[in-house]
Amino acid sequence: MPEYPQWLNIRPIHQWPTQLSTHRSRGPFNNVAWGSTSELLRKELRALGGGRQAPIVLEVAVTPDQLRKDGGGLYAGVTPQHPGVILNIDADVGKLSYPCDTFTHWEHNVRAIAIALESIRRITRYGVGETGQWYRGFAQLTAATPGAPTFTVDEAITFLAATAELDESFDPSLTISSTAQLYRRACAVAHPDKPTGNRQVWERVEAAAKTLRTAGRL
Repeated sequence: MPEYPQWLNIRPIHQWPTQLSTHRSRGPFNNVAWGSTSELLRKELRALGGGRQAPIVLEVAVTPDQLRKDGGGLYAGVTPQHPGVILNIDADVGKLSYPCDTFTHWEHNVRAIAIALESIRRITRYGVGETGQWYRGFAQLTAATPGAPTFTVDEAITFLAATAELDESFDPSLTISSTAQLYRRACAVAHPDKPTGNRQVWERVEAAAKTLRTAGRL
């Protein structure tokens, strides 16, 4: 069993923000070592902390007595009740919270969040939008009321762009000439039948698209 560094601050999940996924994917991360995920996450936390590592709390579906008293994570042999995780970040742009239960193993869901953070940072590298805008737009997923997410036009475009960036083949240097192209790419990533798909993300992609259609932008 891998060692979990104390900076992860693993805690039991207080409350899952939406409905848990009923169909999860085994995902593409079976051959990825936890150390690789840990290093990727630390890199993104340093970016979110302005050079220092932004403090986090990683919520996992365990009980308090299943966590080591020395802060080293789960006791050996402990299997979480479900693989969903919530990564809470005290970032320079504000407090962010990212739930993920797309994949069948909790460590793979942590990696998915780390990849999402890396993807959002790649967007900001090209000077698109204000600093922090993309992170806040993606966090709208967790703040929305289950079943009734709402977006402003800017938040809708931000969310679609961040979702589209989850496709690792996506090249952020390419200009997406219309919101319709952005919507199609986000749909291709989030569709529940895709390996990267997630029903909750799919519903919010559609909610973002509805906002853009109402505003005449799609």
